[in-house]
Amino acid sequence: MWWNMLLGNWLRNWKVPPNPHDHLHKYLTPEQLTEVYKRPRSSKAQVDLVISYMDTDKAIDDGLREQAYELFERSPPPESPSLLKSA
Repeated sequence: MWWNMLLGNWLRNWKVPPNPHDHLHKYLTPEQLTEVYKRPRSSKAQVDLVISYMDTDKAIDDGLREQAYELFERSPPPESPSLLKSA
């Protein structure tokens, strides 16, 4: 329930919600991150893999999964190192 409220607040009330990609390293092993980033960025396949690693109790329902999909879909693309050099 707590995650549902938190995600709901981010998605409905924040112009730009937190970027989940900025936090994955805190919760996943380097090996898991490698597997996650083999999938297309912010795809349902990527989100489903993250959920499978983190939701060991199978507590995530369909509604919460849809919110996770939206959070990842709204995350900004990674910054290009070449763009940073030209700024």
